[in-house]
Amino acid sequence: MDFEVEHRFSGPSERVIALFKDIEVQSRMHRDLGYAEWRELERQDRSGNLTRRIRAVPGVSVPSFVRRALGDSPGIRETQTWQTGEQRYIWEVCFDLSPRLRLDGTCRYEDVSAHVCRRRMEASIEVDIPLVGKRLEAFIKEMMMRSLNEEAAWIERELRGAE
Repeated sequence: MDFEVEHRFSGPSERVIALFKDIEVQSRMHRDLGYAEWRELERQDRSGNLTRRIRAVPGVSVPSFVRRALGDSPGIRETQTWQTGEQRYIWEVCFDLSPRLRLDGTCRYEDVSAHVCRRRMEASIEVDIPLVGKRLEAFIKEMMMRSLNEEAAWIERELRGAE
């Protein structure tokens, strides 16, 4: 299942990207958004190329069919790779309890004007679990969309509060 989502922010892309790369801002945001766990496991900055690995456990209850497939509190490990001079990163998510799920994509930032930027996320979800695969893909997409919308609203408040 492929999908896209777009958000606009009241700030130039350079400023918005800095918030997404800042570990303290990200930790505070995920705590405010109710994550049971969010932490950076590893960070490598080589010649301006930033790769970071993150561990996250959303603080949400999940339906029984999801618990049967992924466990009670599905944690994830995300790898983000930002390349020098580009306003985008590629990402990949691994689920703690199931190697039969794949979630990855690209996130791009671009300035729309001097004071507004747009983030466009392109994502792909694949679940290779008989009987519940498509249903699980739809659930993951719904949770991801909710999370991205909450994250965008939080970042927008942060940008407006800094003015």
